Amino acid sequence: MLQIQCTKKLADQLNLKTSQDQLKVDSVLYSWHAHLFLYKRQTYSLVMNNRTRYNFILGSLSKKIQYV
Repeated sequence: MLQIQCTKKLADQLNLKTSQDQLKVDSVLYSWHAHLFLYKRQTYSLVMNNRTRYNFILGSLSKKIQYV
């Protein structure tokens, strides 16, 4: 199972409820961390693998607007 741990900043942005429970992961290659940061008024997310330190950036994130 893929496990992505996110920082408090990212969890607040996505309206996620976090817990301190540790999930058992079969392989350490499926453990990732995600962080939110701002650069030039744009929101980006940095995702990094815990074991290999492979990382990538998801760029220019925005909230979905729902019209009534």
